[in-house]
Amino acid sequence: MKKTLIVIAAVVVTAGALAANPWTVTQYNQNGLSGSIAGGVSDLAQYKAGPVWGLGANAGTSYGFGNGAVVYGNIAASRTWDMLPISGTDHTGDNLNSFAPTLGVQYSLDANTLVGVQVGYGNYTFSPGSGINENQTTYNLNAKSVGYSFNPYAQYTFGQSTIMGSFNYSTLWNSFVNQAEQGNGVANKGTVAYSYALTPDLAVGVTGAMQEVNANYAGAAQYQYANSNNYQAMIGSSDYAQIMPGITYTVSQLPGLSLGLQTGLTWFNNRKCDINSYNGNFMSTFVFIPSVNYTVPLTDSLNLLASAEYNGVKVINGSNGANSINGSTLNSSFQVGTGLSYSF
Repeated sequence: MKKTLIVIAAVVVTAGALAANPWTVTQYNQNGLSGSIAGGVSDLAQYKAGPVWGLGANAGTSYGFGNGAVVYGNIAASRTWDMLPISGTDHTGDNLNSFAPTLGVQYSLDANTLVGVQVGYGNYTFSPGSGINENQTTYNLNAKSVGYSFNPYAQYTFGQSTIMGSFNYSTLWNSFVNQAEQGNGVANKGTVAYSYALTPDLAVGVTGAMQEVNANYAGAAQYQYANSNNYQAMIGSSDYAQIMPGITYTVSQLPGLSLGLQTGLTWFNNRKCDINSYNGNFMSTFVFIPSVNYTVPLTDSLNLLASAEYNGVKVINGSNGANSINGSTLNSSFQVGTGLSYSF
């Protein structure tokens, strides 16, 4: 079975087996060569920030040996521009270049059990727009965050149910961060998920995740997520725990159209470490993320892709220093994208 391994709307295109959906991993073709090439454009408009325009491309391939073993690789690259000027300057056009190759091995123990491991490299270069005095702040200088990841995963399917578990060890460092604090940034994240297919078109599931990061990782990730929305940036750079139930529906009356909804709770800085902009304070949030994806076959191998996602996050309980932010909006953003994919 061929899989198109890209989420165009995110532009920082995802790579590897865990890009399929929130609850399962991609099972690659176990016989022979297959793969895909894709590219697209997107726009992110968010509360008090944006728009952020982006270009993304993704190329992936896999080879199945016919005995359950598959090797696969993926290269994702993107460029984003934040077009919102900073007050008091003519600073606009902040851009972020991302390059992220991934290499993995996957093995089907039997018809129901899948195990795998993948390693990745990420290179994220942030450059400010015009009109900035480079002595203003460290953040306004050109910066690069670089890191590696190691990600084993397993999946088991029984009847209409699927259970997935993964662990991700990531390193990330930045030249500015390491000038002030020695040592690499490190993040450990564990994820478990359960899904149930109610019908061939309708599935429900739930994901639980926990991440712990050190101060160097939190600092370096600020550059990696400079042009992301607030929630994406905090998920990528902070300690957190979460539980996210959801639902997906494939509209059989309009082939290629699928709808999704993830909602739930995320608790940031659950260890109460003073390593982020919220000064070590615990913060609980309610998350609401509906999405629409549409694939239009142009030929047997060429598809037109379109997607849209709303990302809404409300603070239930939290503070910023001495000030309560209970009930405030942490994030409200729309992200849309379109592109083409070619599978072989």
